[in-house]
Amino acid sequence: PLLDHGLAPALAGFLLLAAPPAAAGGGEGLFARLLGHPALTALGADSFEVYIFQRPVHDAFTLCFDMDAPQAFVAYVLTLWCFASLYS
Repeated sequence: PLLDHGLAPALAGFLLLAAPPAAAGGGEGLFARLLGHPALTALGADSFEVYIFQRPVHDAFTLCFDMDAPQAFVAYVLTLWCFASLYS
């Protein structure tokens, strides 16, 4: 059911909210303004590096820390994003 057009209403809602308002004479839609926020675009600029470094950083953390602890996971995520932003 999910792959049989089950997400069509969600996609239609996204397209409706992403479209520029016709009464305002164009411009950006709600989602375009939301996704264009500087914080989200900065995360998007580093996302490929996060994808590339995810496995090596995870393997290094697994060797050094107990990854079942929440503190180790938070440290892993912060280290991964900092390392990726320094590389990009």
